[in-house]
Amino acid sequence: MAIVNDVDAAITFYTKHLDFKLEMHPAPPFAMLSKGDLRLVLSAPQSLWRRRPVDARRHQAGARRLEPVRNRGHRSCRYS
Repeated sequence: MAIVNDVDAAITFYTKHLDFKLEMHPAPPFAMLSKGDLRLVLSAPQSLWRRRPVDARRHQAGARRLEPVRNRGHRSCRYS
């Protein structure tokens, strides 16, 4: 794993200059690159992983949310 301040700039560097292939970039502070059998994970410092502020309106009474539940050893989801 490589901790970098700018994941997008690191992706550009590794793909343009070192011939790495972008495998995934699901969130701004995270990416996975590959070159042959080598996998390189790029991650921003912890401070950039902070979650967005919680929207209190989503947690009001009557609001629906998806919760994981166990049913006979199998995982499933239900609305509550």
